Amino acid sequence: MALWGVEAAARRVAELEEELRGLAEELSRCQADKEFVRSLWKHLEVSSPDLMQAVGLVVEREKQKAELKDRRVLEL
Repeated sequence: MALWGVEAAARRVAELEEELRGLAEELSRCQADKEFVRSLWKHLEVSSPDLMQAVGLVVEREKQKAELKDRRVLEL
């Protein structure tokens, strides 16, 4: 009986290690995406400040809409 428990624990550890590897890979991709977006944003700020202001306003509006929606969901 004890051997089965050790084997089950070893399988669970292996599963968790695999999940951790997958999450680490996903985090790495997200960080690369974040750096790309940040670089693009800085480039656009210099080359098209008016466009960036418009984009910033749209982003802020969408953020407010999402927060309002979240608040409504929490109230339910």
